[in-house]
Parts: sequence; C-alpha cells; structure tokens
Amino acid sequence: MLKDDAISRSTGKLWPAMKPATPEEKNKTIAQVVKSMKAGKGDPAAGHPLFIAKCGSCHKLFNEGRSIAPDLTGYDRKNLDDMLNNIVDPSSYIREGYGSWHVTTTNGRTIIGMLKARNDKAITIQPFTGEPVTVNTAQVSSLEPMETSIMPERLLDELNDKQLKDFFSYLMK
Repeated sequence: MLKDDAISRSTGKLWPAMKPATPEEKNKTIAQVVKSMKAGKGDPAAGHPLFIAKCGSCHKLFNEGRSIAPDLTGYDRKNLDDMLNNIVDPSSYIREGYGSWHVTTTNGRTIIGMLKARNDKAITIQPFTGEPVTVNTAQVSSLEPMETSIMPERLLDELNDKQLKDFFSYLMK
C-alpha cells in the first residue's frame, strides 16, 4: 500500500501469514468447511461467540455487532457456497458503498476508510475506528480506491472442525 519495498519486506518478515491466500489455499479451506458441515450439525449457541469474535467487529447479525460492513441479517445465509466464497475470498466481490479508499495528504498523512462525502471543497473519510476525517481537497495529494476488501482473509484458518460447524450453524440460522 505504501509502495515501499523495504517496508514490505520488513512487514513480511514480522507477519508472514498476512500475505493473501492462494487460490489453492482458498479451495482447500472451502473443502475443509464443506467436509465439516457434512459430518454433522453444529451448535448455534457455541457458534455465537465465534461469530462475534471473527465477524462482529464489522458486521451486524440479529442486531449485534458493528455497522462497518454490511448487515448480514437479511442475506441468504442458507447458501453455504455463497457464504464460503464471501468469507474465504472477501475481495472477489465488494458490495457498493463498502469499498475502501486510500487518501494521502500533501503533508504525507495516510487515511484509509470508506468515502462518506466528496465535493469540490472537501472529502470525508470514515476510518474503520474513530471519527470521520474531513480533508480540504487542496490538501489531498491522492485519493485511490483500494482493490482489496477490508475484510481479512484466512478468518477460518484457526477454527477446528467443531468450531467450523458451530460457527456456520449460528451464521446460517
């Protein structure tokens, strides 16, 4: 994002798992979840805290969670294939209005968030935490849409089979 090779190498050493999942890794995760779900039902009550921990910081479901990302309550959550594709590969489809923008100001400040307002005098960005930030357009060096979702990949990687069943039982109820 900062277009600096030295920073990219350093962060890659510190957080090696932060690289995007390969198509093969995504397919493997999807196959694992499908296998777990075919092995029996999960416990929605046990899946609730998993949803809150993995998704609730951005998504709302049944009036719980935050409104940074779409409210999942009205979605077709019974369609496991769609749910899996959206969770495992969140950048494949970013719903309109939920895309991220990268703002760089003339003094080098970087702001990332959702574009809330824009006119010829100012832009307002809603960072994912904190209050909206309004910047005079004369102070904007660049304003670029981000190609990736703010939703991280690999959210399901640390869940065992029981947790996967519980998580999806809650999500799909």
